[in-house]
Amino acid sequence: MKPRTTLTDYLPFSICLSIAGVLIIPRLPTLLGNATSLRTMVDPLAAQESQAKSADQIAQQHYKAGCQMLITRNPQGKPIFATIPIGQPALNATTGIPFADHSIFCDHTGTTVLVKDGIFHPSTVAFSRNRQVIRDAMQRYSNVQYEAPTVLTQE
Repeated sequence: MKPRTTLTDYLPFSICLSIAGVLIIPRLPTLLGNATSLRTMVDPLAAQESQAKSADQIAQQHYKAGCQMLITRNPQGKPIFATIPIGQPALNATTGIPFADHSIFCDHTGTTVLVKDGIFHPSTVAFSRNRQVIRDAMQRYSNVQYEAPTVLTQE
């Protein structure tokens, strides 16, 4: 095998560094700009994942602490779990009385929310990915059934 010939075999090392500097330095802003643009693409994704993990931990704490689940009735009159109407007034459907501010509600989809200013406040929403914690909370309501949501389609 023939030994590889490099530029330093012909020129002193300091001259090689000078040539490399002349070739690289004009392109440095472009190289750094590409690295910066890549970082600006990756950082928001990392921040979103971090926020999701934090919200998941908060939601799990809400479920474990005994958050209230919303119950409604199906057309046959049987109690079923309801999803939280985020941004809507936080009223007891039976009595019409508002729920107290800072009350914590959760639902069968993994969503938790606090009542704030009389509504299920959007800024307090957290979502849990832990299905076991959600199932455990649902089991506290033994007489309530789970009904899979139905989708209305337009034809």
